[in-house]
Amino acid sequence: MTTVPQSPASTAPPAMLPATIPSTAPALKIPILMYHLVDFSPPPAGRWAAGLTVSTSDFKQQMDYLASHGYTSVTLEDIYATMAGERALPAKPVVITFDDGNKDNFTVAFPILRAHGFAATFFVITGFVGNRLSVTWEDLRTMQAAGMAVESHTFDHKDLRKVDAATLEQELVKSRDSIASHLGRAPMVLCYPSGRYNETVIAAAQRAGYLMAVTTHPGTNLDPAFRYEWPRVRVYAKNGLQGSFPA
Repeated sequence: MTTVPQSPASTAPPAMLPATIPSTAPALKIPILMYHLVDFSPPPAGRWAAGLTVSTSDFKQQMDYLASHGYTSVTLEDIYATMAGERALPAKPVVITFDDGNKDNFTVAFPILRAHGFAATFFVITGFVGNRLSVTWEDLRTMQAAGMAVESHTFDHKDLRKVDAATLEQELVKSRDSIASHLGRAPMVLCYPSGRYNETVIAAAQRAGYLMAVTTHPGTNLDPAFRYEWPRVRVYAKNGLQGSFPA
């Protein structure tokens, strides 16, 4: 592979986003890739981790595929700002996301992303940050300084549909405030734990200050009218990106 920049190809400096998107804003067809773990082998976290772990070599090949097919990484905040008429996107944008904040996101995926000049969005469970299998706040500060986006995956990864109103608010607000305190910038995007949500959860996310949210529903159509239900393209352990979306 040819030498590429060691910094993300896109990602505007942090800035306040408008609270709303014009009703005339069109939907955009942009793949949001969903990863969890990238490593040489699944971590010692139980059998569930095997199906969520993309091998290091496969991940490198997938990033090569994006680079060779002319994709430019953007963040979800870039997309929101574009819909609001404040920013332009490159010709072939792609969003690269990671759920949970596992340690290999920093030790394995982050160097590969930088080598390709890609930015990514990391949805962290703030109550887990710093434990044995997770990233630390210092890791996240390093990643953010390199152009990565850090967003919320709640405080404790509870099923938000099944908690009481006070716990629902705490899961969203405590995570938001923790990221803001440690990284100096409040998250704008929520990732629902295990993709589980309902209208009550969406309303709580809005009250907590999140401007958009992602799900585990498959698809690439990002409609501003349904920006708390944006779909993603799940990347499984054994599949590549070919055929996941148009080249």
